[in-house]
Amino acid sequence: MTDLDLSPPKIKYMKLLLNKAWTKREKVIKFFENISKLTINYFSCVALKTLFSLHCYLLYGPPEVITVEFKTEEFLNSLLNLWKQRFEKNTYDEDVIRLLT
Repeated sequence: MTDLDLSPPKIKYMKLLLNKAWTKREKVIKFFENISKLTINYFSCVALKTLFSLHCYLLYGPPEVITVEFKTEEFLNSLLNLWKQRFEKNTYDEDVIRLLT
């Protein structure tokens, strides 16, 4: 997910994560711990890949995914606020510049 490549996350890795979540339920919290440490503040592609992965995990993961004490709403609000600030200040990160050139 932290790869700065502009391609979408590979589905095979999402399937592996989901399979691990279903077979080893104690790994669910580890996913959320790791996703909260990502540097989504600097790169749009990392933020979008993180959102996609979180969406897949919540949609297809085991029931424990929803009961984990991860502050999903706080995480999404911080991401929303970050992007609002970027649009208001008309600032773009390296990803957007690479896409436009």
